[in-house]
Amino acid sequence: VPVESLPPQEPENSPPVDPEPETPMTQTAKLMAEYMAKFPDILRLWVAHKSGAGVGTPCYCGNGVRSTRCRDCCQYELSYEFFVKHDISLVDSGGHLPTLGHYGRPCPNIGNSVMMTIVEPNGVHATKLFFCGCAENPSVDSRFDQLMEAGFFPGSVDSPRTGFSFEIMRRFHLASLESKTAALDFMSCLRRLTDNATTAKVPVSTVSRASNTSVDTEPIFHRHVLQQQSTLDGNFHTSHFAKNCDPHDVSLFNGKAHFPPDVQYCTYLKSIPLSTEVEFQKSTCKYLKAVNRQDKKKFKFQDVNGTINGQCSHVFVVASVDMHHSERFANADAALARMLRKMVATNNQDIQFRLAFENIDQVVTYEIACAYYVKIKARFRESPDLADVADI
Repeated sequence: VPVESLPPQEPENSPPVDPEPETPMTQTAKLMAEYMAKFPDILRLWVAHKSGAGVGTPCYCGNGVRSTRCRDCCQYELSYEFFVKHDISLVDSGGHLPTLGHYGRPCPNIGNSVMMTIVEPNGVHATKLFFCGCAENPSVDSRFDQLMEAGFFPGSVDSPRTGFSFEIMRRFHLASLESKTAALDFMSCLRRLTDNATTAKVPVSTVSRASNTSVDTEPIFHRHVLQQQSTLDGNFHTSHFAKNCDPHDVSLFNGKAHFPPDVQYCTYLKSIPLSTEVEFQKSTCKYLKAVNRQDKKKFKFQDVNGTINGQCSHVFVVASVDMHHSERFANADAALARMLRKMVATNNQDIQFRLAFENIDQVVTYEIACAYYVKIKARFRESPDLADVADI
């Protein structure tokens, strides 16, 4: 046997190879991980704040029953002059400080005051707050919970010193969606405000049509009208350049909505080679460039070449997956499988689009359908990640 063909042998007493040191988590990743650990409590307290627990209980003044709750503030402001606002916690330190934990009523077991930075629609304020110290209060040991109950989102999990009102978070969310306002610009605007001034709310009446797919769904009754039309489409404008990103970045979706879990999706892609006969088949049609150019490393310096969306004819996106090596059949299969699972609710998805799936025609189109659908059954049945929807 030639010496060159023998495998190299390692010495028996070779020292063990040390594993690569784990990259430490960044401050942003640590903060997001702390918030994700508190997410069930955040959701519970956010919803509880909308209910108004004090409504229907005797008023603190003793003259009646509370019938209304002010949603704009949790404490009343004291004005000494016309149109001049004063922070009562800075004017008088004789116990007239806002207290938390009793829906505006003073707490009988308050401790030392805490200087807080409160961000409201009318600006950024430094004020003192008293946290509840009653033993019967389930939130007595948590400033985080007491701020959430009062309508303020804490700036940190442990010993927060900053609170953002739910209203200011809602306004920033709308400003970011409509005008792409950055957080720094939004805070600069609040810093310059001296009073709250908003336009009047315009009443809008909305009339919407409620669909019912179970009505008149006989095979002979206008089947083309009752079709569920969906499409697969690749979008190369949603690419992402490879950067030195945080490897411990915390996902806020984790498989919710139309995005699949990233770890599960990448594991599925690694299980399918790029050039297998079932997954990869060239087309004889010269117009199908998306098929014939699969696995071409034409997207330099990109870790994501784009996305493939599974959407209805009204461009309501149901599934969306990343493309890493151009437009592969494996990417489209994952998007189609996730879209089908949403429609028929085969798994315990967080969002389920419940349709009368078997009572109406299902039409799925794709610009490279003549090549994509040739062996789609074989691909779905041979993949453990797609087999559950292979016969739909």
